[in-house]
Amino acid sequence: MIVAALQRKEARPTAALPYFLSKFISSLLESSSNQSAGVAWQHNCENNGGIYSNHCCNKPKSASCLGTSSNEGTITNLGFSLHGLVCFSPFYRHFSSAGSPRIFIQARNPAILAEELENALNEQRIEDALKGYENYKQLEDFPRKSLVNRLISILAYAGDLKWLEKAYAVVISVTEEKKQRQLLDREALTHLCLSLASAQMPAPASTVVRIMMDMDEYPSVNMWSTVITHMVKTENGARLASEMVIDICCFFKDGRVDPRKRSNQSLLAMKPNAEAFNISLKGALAFGMTRKAEELLVLMTEVGVKADATSIALRAQIYEKNGRREELKKLKRHVEESPGMPDHHYQQFYNSLLITHLKFGDLDAASELILDMLKRAKASWSSLAATKSVFATVAKGLQGHATSVQYGKQRNCSAMQVKAEKLQAQSLVEASSHGELVSFENHVLMPNQKAYAKLVKGYLEANRDNDLSEFLVKAHREEGPVSVENSISAQVIDACVAMGWLDQAHDIIGDMNAANVPVGVGVYSSLLKAYCKSRQPKEAATLLKEIRKAGLRLDESCYNALIESNLSNKDLHGALDLFKQMREAKVSSLTNSYQSLMNGLAKESKPNLMARLLDEIKDDQQVAVGTHDWNSVIHFFCKAHLMNDAQKAFKKMTALGYQPNAETFHSLIHGYSAVGGQYQEITMLWENMKRMAYAVPDSGVKPLKFDQELLDTVLYSFVRGGFFERALEVISLMERQKMFVNKFNYRQVYLRYHRDLYKNKRTPKAQTEAQSTRREQVMAFKKWAGLD
Repeated sequence: MIVAALQRKEARPTAALPYFLSKFISSLLESSSNQSAGVAWQHNCENNGGIYSNHCCNKPKSASCLGTSSNEGTITNLGFSLHGLVCFSPFYRHFSSAGSPRIFIQARNPAILAEELENALNEQRIEDALKGYENYKQLEDFPRKSLVNRLISILAYAGDLKWLEKAYAVVISVTEEKKQRQLLDREALTHLCLSLASAQMPAPASTVVRIMMDMDEYPSVNMWSTVITHMVKTENGARLASEMVIDICCFFKDGRVDPRKRSNQSLLAMKPNAEAFNISLKGALAFGMTRKAEELLVLMTEVGVKADATSIALRAQIYEKNGRREELKKLKRHVEESPGMPDHHYQQFYNSLLITHLKFGDLDAASELILDMLKRAKASWSSLAATKSVFATVAKGLQGHATSVQYGKQRNCSAMQVKAEKLQAQSLVEASSHGELVSFENHVLMPNQKAYAKLVKGYLEANRDNDLSEFLVKAHREEGPVSVENSISAQVIDACVAMGWLDQAHDIIGDMNAANVPVGVGVYSSLLKAYCKSRQPKEAATLLKEIRKAGLRLDESCYNALIESNLSNKDLHGALDLFKQMREAKVSSLTNSYQSLMNGLAKESKPNLMARLLDEIKDDQQVAVGTHDWNSVIHFFCKAHLMNDAQKAFKKMTALGYQPNAETFHSLIHGYSAVGGQYQEITMLWENMKRMAYAVPDSGVKPLKFDQELLDTVLYSFVRGGFFERALEVISLMERQKMFVNKFNYRQVYLRYHRDLYKNKRTPKAQTEAQSTRREQVMAFKKWAGLD
């Protein structure tokens, strides 16, 4: 009908059109002479997606539009959309003859837009699909259900945060119109929810779950448990997960859902189980939301979910955090009656119970719990030893009588044992990450050193030292087959030492000795080192007497601590006596103590004591004494200007077979130069140096290696002392070895100390041969130095 009207070109072309369309075209024609109206229509056309140029009559674009033009004024880009009308390009016609406004009509087809959207979805063109979806919404509200859900699923599987946000926006836009909620599909929402959760978008994920529940498309417990597994990785996610579990539990409180009705089966599939509660409880505990966790525990009972071993362990931790001591006591009876509970869950429970007793200051209950654990451990060890004995007897009796069938059984048993050991090792690893005060030792649950430290701290802060000693005596009786160094008393004393309660630790040692409880040397050693570190020499000396009385042998580390303590207190002779005792006790290694003693004596500038020490240990094979030790002694003698002692040490050194090196001569030369210029002694040292430098390799003397620093020191001393013959020898040696000689420096030394020497160039008539030789040496040096 519309096409026929356009083809007739009648004076009133709108007569054959529908009323609303004829009115619209008439108003458009009336506005053809008004330029501003054209601009307004142009804006309307662009908003609707239809854009024409000034020559739109010849080149129409894809969108629907309406254009007019006239001779007087051209109205460009005028357009409109006609819902439900289909006009194709072959049927474009003019409304009037040449010179009259020409109008073209093109309408959108929802079917075409839906087809374009479907093609984009099939080809995985996400941006085109989103654009097509938006275009369809502007025309016909929402596409059909299959297209909407396919769009949501494709966006969810894309994995990009941008597309996930778009998918979530699509779901929200659909749910805002209650009549359109039937467009959403359970499967698409499930995909979107899981993708949002794995992308750490907990708020949108929980919202989608609630949308599914509002639509009566209840998610299964496995599905939403997976969602909260991802959510609890963050604090906000854990909080939202707890609230979501609470909302889900509201459906099942007090038996509101009848399981006998078939209509409730989908709802019952959403009912939380123990695993779902455990996930949310772990998340709440991880971020300190213990009150929310306790609320979940209450709901767990109201919903009728039976707790498993993990739930019990988590319940114990929650009660411990919230201070529910009585509930923990009640739970203890349930734990003891539960068969087959994994070891790491036992550890979690007893750890929480022990922490709670200590938190409430109930030291008696804590001690009783520890003693109970020790008693059970002792029984386990006894049972294990008996079992091993039985197996050994059976194996010995059956040796050589095993058939092929028995071998097969044995092989299967071995495989089961290996598998059990692997599972047990895995549980131990898992348990180690949970326990604080309780841990596994030799596959047995035991309180660790931190537990004893907290218990000791409680007893000592309450001034109950005697009660602590009584506990240790009882613990020793219940203790299993452990070494003295790993005993409970040793751990408690070590804990006292670690916390700085040294006197209390010393008293406990006395109580243990009085009760005939053995105390290992390691306990004495730790306390002795602590006394030395805290600079309590009197207490350390008293403890040392007790150690000797007990017949125990200390190691090098203890003696070294004592020596360093004496050195820090300026008791040098006491330190030397201790080192002597070490040698007499034939301690395996003396090196560290010897080095500490030598460094301490050097720090106090006591070369006499250093020389005495070196003389005492000259025949001791346990101490490796070398040239560097004697060099230290000589250095400190020279530094103190005790050159006679330094010379004696030098002679002692060479007599004992220690060969001097460049460092030795350097110290001696500096010392002689500093005590008033004993340059004659330096000359003698130079002769020794030359003799050692040019020694024959077969003579047993290692040739001395001259270095730049040593020869510079010798040359300076000779120039300063006026020994120019020796100076020329040193210069010649340095030049032969291609060493740098600073002429300017030695020229300045000569001018400072020997400026007027042989200033007159004329040779005196009356001079001896020695004087003439000396004059020649001086003039040769001046010529070398550039003073000629």
